[in-house]
Amino acid sequence: MRDPSQNFNTVKELFNSDIAGSFGNQIDDVTQKAITSAIAGKAIDALGGNVRPNSVIGRSSGAILNSNLELLFSGVNLRTFPFSINFSPRNGAESDMVLKIIKALKSSMAAKKNTAEGATGQGGIFLRAPDVFQLRYLKGNSDHPFLNSIKDCALTGMTVNYTNSGTYATYGDGTPVSIQMNLTFKELNPIYFEDYKDAGLPGVGY
Repeated sequence: MRDPSQNFNTVKELFNSDIAGSFGNQIDDVTQKAITSAIAGKAIDALGGNVRPNSVIGRSSGAILNSNLELLFSGVNLRTFPFSINFSPRNGAESDMVLKIIKALKSSMAAKKNTAEGATGQGGIFLRAPDVFQLRYLKGNSDHPFLNSIKDCALTGMTVNYTNSGTYATYGDGTPVSIQMNLTFKELNPIYFEDYKDAGLPGVGY
């Protein structure tokens, strides 16, 4: 870019006219100048002018953007929920149940091959997503009246410690006497302010 200042003025004028048409008198001149300078600076930088938005604002208005304010909010995050569960089976029936629980969770967090016609086998170009979990805190047979609600989740992490007692010890059939299972679930959708307006939301909300 041979003449960044000339290009900056051109871009700034375009943004000025667009903002004035969109917002009218809703924002003052100083704010409008800062906004257009920042946008124009980013546009020029994207085109190879190597001009930082703060430099442009400083030259045109004598002020720069407050970087601390930019750190206050940069987007929404998906929540994660870790759970740790201890198993100590006492007989063959409980051992079989623990085995089935661990196996079911392991398989549920794995992706599935596409079973559509012509897309089977290892060479398929599509994969189906792992299972989705709906987690609830219960008190008796009903939702807990105080604890938080959880949106649909995916099981993103799972570890199983087969020596939870500190040493390797098993029953006669090979089942470990103490097992610890650690699970990490992650919500598929973020939490928004509007979610709390649901009148039927129990407890403290999300």
